[in-house]
Amino acid sequence: MRHPGIAAVIAGQDGDTSGIDPSLNSRYPQSDMNVSLAEAQSQLPELIRIVEDGETVVITRQGKPVAQITSPPPEPRQVQFDSMRDRIELLPGWDDPVDPDRFLAGDL
Repeated sequence: MRHPGIAAVIAGQDGDTSGIDPSLNSRYPQSDMNVSLAEAQSQLPELIRIVEDGETVVITRQGKPVAQITSPPPEPRQVQFDSMRDRIELLPGWDDPVDPDRFLAGDL
């Protein structure tokens, strides 16, 4: 879900964005949302909701990026030892010695 910018989120129902610097959302790529440190401090719950929807929020101080809020990386998959037991059948002779000459000739 794309968000129009923090100004629209902060504005709420009445649409008042008089306290928001409109240039904040134009300094970084469209996928990033830029807010000042003061806005981030006062609107943290809204910013967290935006990040939960997949956006990245860049926090700026005097117009320079100082922090970034992003979703955490996905949890690594748990390794399940022996999960393929009884699913793989090894044919007889699978571990027989290999003749290097036949192997190099592609004769296997």
